[in-house]
Amino acid sequence: MISALGRVGLWNQFRERGVLNADIHSTQLSDGQKQTFYIARAILSPGRIVIMDGPTGGFDGHTEKLASELLDERLKGRDYHLNCSSG
Repeated sequence: MISALGRVGLWNQFRERGVLNADIHSTQLSDGQKQTFYIARAILSPGRIVIMDGPTGGFDGHTEKLASELLDERLKGRDYHLNCSSG
């Protein structure tokens, strides 16, 4: 988890807030930070099938590219469906 959070640029924020053991909904993370956390958690799940609905929606272009590359890299060899739509 620490490595995945580091890859998406969130580890320092999680470490400073000590939220790995906290209820994510009780943190003061932004919606985008929570969304990034959920992506990190999904790529670490042991399941063979991963379904995500708009995993990068609302990200800026740089963050969307980073998250998409990470998903492609980490989900290689697994069945995954990303539901992505624009406006």
